[in-house]
Amino acid sequence: MNYGRFTGFSEKAVEFLKGIQMNNYEQYYQDHKEEYETLIRLPMYALCTELAPVIRTIDDKLDTRPVSAVARLRRDTRFTKDKSPFRDHTWMGWRYPGERRSEGFHVYWGFGTDWIEIGCGSYTTDKKRMDALRETILNSGSEVEKIFLEPALNRDFQMSGELYKKMRAPDTVPESLRLLYRMKYFGFSSVNAQQQWEAFTSSELVSIISGGLLTLAPVIQLMNRIMADTVLREEDEKEAEEQWQSGILKGTVRQPEEFEF
Repeated sequence: MNYGRFTGFSEKAVEFLKGIQMNNYEQYYQDHKEEYETLIRLPMYALCTELAPVIRTIDDKLDTRPVSAVARLRRDTRFTKDKSPFRDHTWMGWRYPGERRSEGFHVYWGFGTDWIEIGCGSYTTDKKRMDALRETILNSGSEVEKIFLEPALNRDFQMSGELYKKMRAPDTVPESLRLLYRMKYFGFSSVNAQQQWEAFTSSELVSIISGGLLTLAPVIQLMNRIMADTVLREEDEKEAEEQWQSGILKGTVRQPEEFEF
């Protein structure tokens, strides 16, 4: 479906989100549903469409369809104490087909009433992925250092996450990677909010977001690659175990007369 060219958001988009924030109930939304369509959903779909080529250069397996990438305004309140029916912000996130929003190493862009952000990361404990990163740090520390110490990354983004308090990095881990080694999960978020707000009402926002996504690309590619390698290794190990259990790798029991002496 063609959503047209992205020409920027209206300044009224933030006002709409402030209205939802102050009046978070069904009737208010129904009374302002047309505003949501014109101020939020359709511009987000158009922006998502124009960012799709950049996302595909990062990983062509990521789902770039707006219907999958752009979050709905209505919240799923089934498993949360907060029963507010609507978000007071909007965002788009790109993930693999079939992957839930609670899974994976995300890449996203979004804004709320008082924030705007480009970022990537996982935001709950992701032991398998982080164990894979720790193994990569031990085996290919220079590769990880090159990615995480990139000047543009550290200039435009800030890393945050949660540490294992009792975990200690081995002496062989470079000083610059010791905190990363101890993390339960981590993410990067942009620090250039002013630049994004200044371009908010123009098509220039596309190039700013694109530049940020490309800066994050090596981190995203590394984290998804090491996870894919881990899954493949586990699948190979499982297949070998199943073959062994079924007797394929045990060898065939032969009768004594079959052997030549």
